[in-house]
Amino acid sequence: MIRAVLQFTWSLRLLAAWLFLKEKATLPIRFPLQQLGNRYSAVRSGASRSLRPSGGLLLGAQALMLALLGGCSATTRPEIGPIQFTNATGTSVPAATSLAVNGQVFMVATVTHDDQFLGVSWTVNCGSALPPSSGVIDASCGTVSPSQTISGPVPAYPATGYVAAYTAPPAIPKGASVTITAHVTALLSISSSVTLTIEPAMSSAESPLPLEKDVRLPADGRPGAATPAGQ
Repeated sequence: MIRAVLQFTWSLRLLAAWLFLKEKATLPIRFPLQQLGNRYSAVRSGASRSLRPSGGLLLGAQALMLALLGGCSATTRPEIGPIQFTNATGTSVPAATSLAVNGQVFMVATVTHDDQFLGVSWTVNCGSALPPSSGVIDASCGTVSPSQTISGPVPAYPATGYVAAYTAPPAIPKGASVTITAHVTALLSISSSVTLTIEPAMSSAESPLPLEKDVRLPADGRPGAATPAGQ
């Protein structure tokens, strides 16, 4: 078993070295190919212990293998799911579509294939158009804090850094709406967004008043303690 693994490993190294020499070598390739063939035969005959590759061949093979491995790791692009609305502790709540000025909502975004664990970058812009991938928050459209969060989902145990809090501006912005975007920090062009309509705050005159009890005077009409109706 060990011998088979060793033979397979050396076969890979020799193939990588041949590819490297074919691409980079300025001398005729005939001699290196013959040398590689002799070394491969030595491995097959059990003389692997006495075989030592030259420094140039080994470095070339290693460089090629690292390049191939790097290419494989870059084939899986990160993805981001829809923005989820939560409370301040990360518990899911119904999605919001509007928010009063100075109001606040909490959000979480989840990135998959985030191999570098860079998480999420948040941006805000006025209107419903998506912002450029610049990572800038337009304060006139509200603020997000923190602007950089850990990728969700939020764990069951107490944790911080997952939830982003959006605070609406003190005045209705241009277009009366804002777009909040969660970007994959590792690749800002990949994003997910929500649009909220910003509404005026409810004035005290518009606030519902508490219901007053229906009262009536005593039967004799004398001023004094009025009694609630029904008593």
